[in-house]
Amino acid sequence: MNRSNLFALFFCTVFVVLIVVSVNAETRIVSVPPERGVGVIVINLNQGDRVTGEFSVYAEFDAIVQFWVEDPDSNVVVEARDVTEGSTFEVNADKTGDYTLVFENWNDNWEKVVTVSYDINASGNASDLFSNPLVWVALVIIIILLAVIAALVMRAH
Repeated sequence: MNRSNLFALFFCTVFVVLIVVSVNAETRIVSVPPERGVGVIVINLNQGDRVTGEFSVYAEFDAIVQFWVEDPDSNVVVEARDVTEGSTFEVNADKTGDYTLVFENWNDNWEKVVTVSYDINASGNASDLFSNPLVWVALVIIIILLAVIAALVMRAH
C-alpha cells in the first residue's frame, strides 16, 4: 500500500467516525394508558441541538394519539393532533435541559403503544463533544490509525 492510499484511508476513516459521533440515534417504546392516559419520553438536549424523528402507534383499534413536545420550562414547542403511523417531528432546542415528548390517548378504552425513533444532531459545543464516549473511542481509533500509517511509512523507507 503506497503513501497516498494510506492517507486516503486515514481521511475516510476520520470522516466516517466524525459522522457517527455527531448523531445519536435511538428508538424507545412508550405505553399510553386508556382514557386520557399519558405516556412520556424525556430527552436531555443542549442549546442548539436538533432532534428529528418519527413514530408508530399500535393499538387494537384506532391507532391515533395526540402528541406534543414541552421544553424545560414546560412550554409547548411542537404540537400535533391525531398522529398515527409514520408521523414525523422536529425539535430545535432553544435552551439546555429536559425536553418531554408527550403522547396522550385522548378518549379510547384501550391502551396504545408508541414506538419512537429519533436522531439527536449535536450542537457542536466543544464541552458537549468531549462528554460523549463515542468521541473518545473515535480519538483512540484515529491515534491507532496514525500509528499504523507512521509505522508503514517508516518501514517503506
